[in-house]
Amino acid sequence: MLKPQINFWLLGALLLLLNACNEVKQSEPEPIVGKKPEETQLEDKSISPLATATFHAIIATDTNDVNIGESVKVDLNQMTALTKTISERTGLRLNQQVVTGQALSHKSVTEILTNLSVTTNDVVMFYYSGHGFNKGSSSRWPSLKVDRALAQSLDLDAVVTTLNAKHPRFFIAMADACNNYIGTRSLDKGVKIEDLPETPDNYRRLFLNYRGHIIASAASPTQLAFGNSNGGLFTTAFLKSLTEHLASNDPDWHNIMKDAEQPIEYDSEGKKKRQDPQSEIDIELVSSHTNPTIDTQSLSLHILPNNTFQVDLSMQLQVTYQGQESGYLWIWDINSAGQLNLLFPNSHASVNTISPDQNIITVPDYGADYRFTVTEPRGSNRIVAVFTKNNLQTELFEVISTNQLETTLQQLSQQLAKLVGKTAWSMTTANYQIQ
Repeated sequence: MLKPQINFWLLGALLLLLNACNEVKQSEPEPIVGKKPEETQLEDKSISPLATATFHAIIATDTNDVNIGESVKVDLNQMTALTKTISERTGLRLNQQVVTGQALSHKSVTEILTNLSVTTNDVVMFYYSGHGFNKGSSSRWPSLKVDRALAQSLDLDAVVTTLNAKHPRFFIAMADACNNYIGTRSLDKGVKIEDLPETPDNYRRLFLNYRGHIIASAASPTQLAFGNSNGGLFTTAFLKSLTEHLASNDPDWHNIMKDAEQPIEYDSEGKKKRQDPQSEIDIELVSSHTNPTIDTQSLSLHILPNNTFQVDLSMQLQVTYQGQESGYLWIWDINSAGQLNLLFPNSHASVNTISPDQNIITVPDYGADYRFTVTEPRGSNRIVAVFTKNNLQTELFEVISTNQLETTLQQLSQQLAKLVGKTAWSMTTANYQIQ
């Protein structure tokens, strides 16, 4: 929590996965292609405007390969179950399209990508498990063997380019495959999808509160990727990391991918080998409770000097506004106990108007006669910055009281929507830790 130096309580202070390298025989699977979207319901239909958004899950797997098919089928089952779970626990409507078996081809996958209808609030996940290789070009990402003819391979770069052009709010492109070409098999302990924790707030945080993209592959250039009867080793590492962080107090994509990228060492033909997963993370933590009538990219928030604090240290907040309209800036703190506190405006800085020519606003400003001091409770906290075109009666927010950070954020969003109505507003958030 944070408070000013004077008794003023302010602050509580994939996904591209290619499973290219198992030597496991498989039975002939039934091809699956283009499953219809599945409807899911929010536990609380009033949680977020993003409840009407769609989670597009595109899963392409080479289950017919005589060497790795059995391993790939495990990945297929894991990822289809995972995407359903994400939909159920975020409230996002699921559009799951799976291409596998005889239906897998360059034509079938590219048609799904090309015809995908995406809105600016949608989330997309592309996942591939199968053979992959590197053409020796300047790209760090593999080409995916989605067709018998190597000339009909699909570059991961092309997948990313296609998804970028559709402007989803957030997407993951992952491939569990070699970045060289075929390999042998290795051993690793599998992860069951049933092990995923029941933490809806954390699912919403990861899949509703980020904007940008994540690209990942199972191996770095020139390396093989391995798998076994438990699935691809990188898929296993990713699912294990995701499971552990979903059970934590403050899940974060950077930490999830950092753990998933740990080198994977294995024995192959009596020799010690390793694969080094890689990822590119270009994301921004924002709120899922954003009115789409305003440019949400106009508002960003930074905590100074960093995002980790000891009790009694001081904090500053820096808001960058690049919008085209004048309005009002509001900053709240939600501490780890779910308590909501208005930080700005306050009794020391009561003017909160904001205009396009201001650009950067620092609170407290340099030279101000007050400061924000970090106090208990310890744990994960969140700063919330809001732009509104109209002024607000802040006393109407004092009635918000819960014991969970995410629930408080949801109630804050609901109150804003109720008070502001159709008037444009936007919200962005930033996390910090009190140790």
